Amino acid sequence: MKSRKIERGISVNTTEKTLSDLCDLAFLKLWSFPNPYKELWKELCDVLVVFDNNIIVFSVKNIKYNENKGLAGWQRWKRKAIDESITQINGAEKWIKNHPDQIYLNKNCNTIIPINSKMKFKIYRIVVAHGISDSIANIPGNTSGSLGIKYSDNNHFEDVQYFVELPKSPIYHILDSANLEILLKELDTITDFISYLKEKEKAIKLSKIVTYTGEEDVMGQYLRTIEPETGKHYILKDENKDLIVDFENMIWKNFSNSYEYKEKKILDKSSYLWDEYLQQLCEYALNGELTGNIDVFQESSPIKRDGKRVKILQTNT
Repeated sequence: MKSRKIERGISVNTTEKTLSDLCDLAFLKLWSFPNPYKELWKELCDVLVVFDNNIIVFSVKNIKYNENKGLAGWQRWKRKAIDESITQINGAEKWIKNHPDQIYLNKNCNTIIPINSKMKFKIYRIVVAHGISDSIANIPGNTSGSLGIKYSDNNHFEDVQYFVELPKSPIYHILDSANLEILLKELDTITDFISYLKEKEKAIKLSKIVTYTGEEDVMGQYLRTIEPETGKHYILKDENKDLIVDFENMIWKNFSNSYEYKEKKILDKSSYLWDEYLQQLCEYALNGELTGNIDVFQESSPIKRDGKRVKILQTNT
């Protein structure tokens, strides 16, 4: 007996579709849901990723930035591209916690996205903000076009152009046009991506203040540091508690040009065929072309994937 065909949500614009396509490649279509709904015709967020007890909420916006307006132009862009996404994420998180059994794949609300309400789940909040990276890249001395980010306990944030101040709790991750594709193609399995988010949030909680001029540099620090005993990547050690941590803006550029990185990419090629197989299997499942008594959204699904001041400096290795 064939399984039923699954109708997923449809991205409504190019910006949302780009994010959805990247998430599908990184996380597989069985765990990545574009434009899920909470009620008829009421969207929850732009992309929802559900894997075991981990939930990732994405909100993406592409807002035109008028650099001729100076600080006023920056404030408008930040309000529309970041603050409104944070508001959407907060609403989605509240709904997920209060109504985990009322989250649907599409606007018709005829297929529930399975979230185990009996399991304690962890929510990760990701804002994707487009429309400003080209202006940042034109700043003398800038190397990437990425937004600068600061996490602290300070409740009185200043408006500084191209620099976003955020609280340490709850934690919001801000991605942009300059680094979205880099992160989702480097951390290209759900387990890799979640492991990175966990280590980043641990680093933020450990430190007094965290600053960086590009999310890709934090990821570069994560990829280049490995615990010898476990073979796991990390960002900061526990002894860095209550320090001010500043990630220099050449970490990713230098790591991605290193011999170690190039060797890693060669070794990664052996997994590409497996990835293609899983992607094809997901397509069969969503199209209702698998035979047998299989519900692709159940935990028993046969598809699995295992996927003071301290300054963190770039290196030439």
